[in-house]
Amino acid sequence: MDITNLQRDRASAVWDEQRNTDSSFATMCWIGVTIAVPITTIAVLFGQYEVGIVVAALLCGVSEANGRCGMSHIGMIAPLHAVERPLWLRCTMAYSLGGLATSYLVGTALAFVGAAHPATEMIRLALLLVAFLPIAAIGGDAPSRVHGVVSGLGSEHETWIGVFSDPVAPGVEATSWIRAEGDRFEVEVPHSGAVTLVGVARNALPVLKRVSPGDRHTEVSMEFSPGAMLSGVAVSDADGTPLEDVVIRVTAVDGGGLELPEPVLPRWISDDEGRFHAGGLEPGRRYVVRAEADGYVPTESSDLQVDAGVDLEIRLVPGFHAGGWVVDRAGLPVAAAEVRVFGEANLLDSVRTDGVGWFHVGPFAAGRVVDVLARSDAGGTARPARVDGPRDDLVLVLHGAVTVTGSVHDADTGERVDGFSLTALHDGQTLRTYPVDGTSGGIGVRVDWQADEIAISAPGYSRWWRPVQFSDRDGGNADYDLGIVSLSREIAVAGRVVDEATGEPVAGAVVAVVEYGGAFRPRVPGDGPAARVRTATDEFGEFRFATGIRRGGLLRVAADGYAALAVQVAGDAGSLLIELGKGGTIAGVLKTARGMPVKGKVLLRPTGTSPAQWSFAADHSTDEYGRFEFDRLGPGGYMLWPGPEAGSAVARSIRILGNERLEITVVVDLENRLSGAISGLMDGETARFSVAGQDRTQRRLGGADGHGNGPYELHGLPDGPTRVTASTGRRQVTREVEVANGTARADFRSAVDRGSAAL
Repeated sequence: MDITNLQRDRASAVWDEQRNTDSSFATMCWIGVTIAVPITTIAVLFGQYEVGIVVAALLCGVSEANGRCGMSHIGMIAPLHAVERPLWLRCTMAYSLGGLATSYLVGTALAFVGAAHPATEMIRLALLLVAFLPIAAIGGDAPSRVHGVVSGLGSEHETWIGVFSDPVAPGVEATSWIRAEGDRFEVEVPHSGAVTLVGVARNALPVLKRVSPGDRHTEVSMEFSPGAMLSGVAVSDADGTPLEDVVIRVTAVDGGGLELPEPVLPRWISDDEGRFHAGGLEPGRRYVVRAEADGYVPTESSDLQVDAGVDLEIRLVPGFHAGGWVVDRAGLPVAAAEVRVFGEANLLDSVRTDGVGWFHVGPFAAGRVVDVLARSDAGGTARPARVDGPRDDLVLVLHGAVTVTGSVHDADTGERVDGFSLTALHDGQTLRTYPVDGTSGGIGVRVDWQADEIAISAPGYSRWWRPVQFSDRDGGNADYDLGIVSLSREIAVAGRVVDEATGEPVAGAVVAVVEYGGAFRPRVPGDGPAARVRTATDEFGEFRFATGIRRGGLLRVAADGYAALAVQVAGDAGSLLIELGKGGTIAGVLKTARGMPVKGKVLLRPTGTSPAQWSFAADHSTDEYGRFEFDRLGPGGYMLWPGPEAGSAVARSIRILGNERLEITVVVDLENRLSGAISGLMDGETARFSVAGQDRTQRRLGGADGHGNGPYELHGLPDGPTRVTASTGRRQVTREVEVANGTARADFRSAVDRGSAAL
C-alpha cells in the first residue's frame, strides 16, 4: 500500500472536515457580527452598558467556540459599565467594541485562508490592541459635564455654582466654582461617586442639589427662594452722617456653613442714604453683620436674630492709618519684614513690607494708641513705635542679633550631645528655632535680641529652659554665654493616685509637670504659656505620661475635694503611688472690736514656693454673720487679705502644716476717714487704693476698688502717719497722710499720657 498516498488522502479528509467546521462557525460569527455590532454601538452610545456587555459577551462566546481566539475578552469590557461616561468617551468605547467585533470577524476570515498559519493569532491580537488603544490612552478618570438652569432670581443676578464632594460637611471646600452666565450653567464633575452642586446668589437662600452617577445626563434645576431680609443703615459714629458704599457681609453665628471663597461671598453696598437690605437669610437664625468702609474701622454687630421688622443701625468709628519703612542698621530697606500692630496686647493688624521696605497698616480707631513692631529672620527686631494718629513717616530700624554660645552635655555622662535645637521665645511665643547638628555640642547661634527665654531640646532628653536678658547696645554683636547646659535623660513615668485615708482610687486627678529649680520649663516652645505637659487619672486612678519626664523633676497632682500635692520624680521613677489628703482649712469671721459682724470679701494667696500651691488663688464673700472658710489647702504659707465693705483690716500671714483646721478672728477698724478727689483718668480706667501704717502692716480698705474720676471716701485708716497708694494697674502714685481728728484728705491727679509713671 502506498503509505504516502494514504497519508495525503487522510490529511485531505481532515482539511475538508476542518474547513467545513470553520465554515459553519464562520457563518455563525458573520451572523453574530451583523447583529452585535450595531446593537453594541447603539447601546453604548445611549449609556446602556449592560446590553452592550451582554452582546459583546455573546460575540466572545461565538469566537471562543470557534477555537481560534484562545482567550476570553469579557473581563476587558465588564469594568466599563460601572461608571458614567461623557458622550465623547462613549463614542470611543463604541469604536473599541466595534473594533473588537471586527477582530473576531477578520480572525474568522483568516481561518479560511490558513487555519494553521502562525501569523493568524498575532494579527487578531494586534487588532484587539488597536481596538482598545484609545481607552488605554485617555484613561477612565476624565471629568464629565453637568448642565443646569437657575430660576427665581429675577432679571439681574449673579449666580455661583460650586461642586462639593458628597455628603457636604461644614468646613469642606468646593473642588471648583464657576460663575453662571445668565440662567444656564455647565460644570465639570468627577466620573465616579455622587457630588452636591451648591448654588449661591445674593438675596437668596443657597440651593443644594445632589447629582448621582445616573443623573449626569439629566438637566439640573436650581430654584432659588428669597428667604428672610435684614435691613439697616450705616452711619458715622462721629456725627451720625449716613455712609455710602459701605460693604456689608452677613455670617451665621452658629457656623455650620460652607466654606465660600472671597468672590463667592455675598455682600451688599449701602446707598447714598446709608441704607442696605441683605436677603437670603434663614428666619430665626442668628447672624453677625460686618461693615467695612474706607477711612473707618471695620465693625461687627453682636449676634442678632433675623426676624420681621429688624432694622439695624451700624455705627462706624473714623479710623487712621500708619505707614513707613523698615530698614536695617545701615539704613537700607528690608523687604518682606513682618510688621505687627498691637493695641493693649491684642494683635490688630499684620502685614509684610514690599520690595522697598514700605508698609501700610490700619485703619485704627481715632484716638486709640497702638504699638507698631517689625521683625525679620535675618535682621532681628525693631523697637516698637507708639502711634495715636495718622502717620506715614515711621522708620522702624531692625536691630541685630545676639550670638548665644555655650555647650550642651549629657547630665549623667558629661559627654557632649550629638544634635539638638535651640528655640528663642518672647512672651511665651516662638521667635525662631535653630537646629544644631554635629558632635561638638557647641552652641553658636545668632538669636533675636528681643528673646527673653531660651529652650534647648534634644531627642531622648527633657527640655532645658532659661530666662535671658539681651542687650543691643553694641549693634547686636554682643555674645551671651549659656555656659554648660546639662540635659537630663527622659524617663517613663506612670502611677496611681489614691485617697490618703481610704486607699480608694481618685479618678480625674490632673498630674502636671512643673518648673524645677529654674532649669526646666514645663511648656512646649512656641505653643504658648497654656501648653503644659500633663495627663489625668482614669477610673482606676492610674495615669501615664505620653512623653518622657526629666529625672528629678516635679509633678503637681490636683483633684476636686483634695489638697494639691507636689511629687518629685526620683531615680528611674517607674510606677508612682501618690496619696492625696483633704488638706487644711482656714475658717474665720470679720467683726468690729465691739463684736459686730462685718460683711466683705476675703482673699487668700499662697506665699510659699511649693509647686503644690502654684496657680492657687481663692476669694470668698462672708455671710451675714461675717463668716468665711477656705478648705483643701496644701501645706505651706498663705496671706489672708480681709476686704470689709466698710473700714479696714490688717492682712495676716498663716501657715498650714497638714490636715488641720485653723479658726481666726479678723477685727475691722471702722474709725478714721480719708477723702479727696481723683481726676485725669481715661475713659473706663479706675483706681484702687491700699494703705500701710507706721509699722508697714498692709491693710486692705473696704470700698477701695473701682474708683473713677470724681470724689472718693475711705474708712478705717490707722492712727498716725499713713502711706496711701492709688494704682490703675499700669502706674501708681503714693501720698503720705496723717489722720487729724479722725479725718485726712488726699487728692490724686492722673496724667493722661499712658507712658507716665504717675497717676
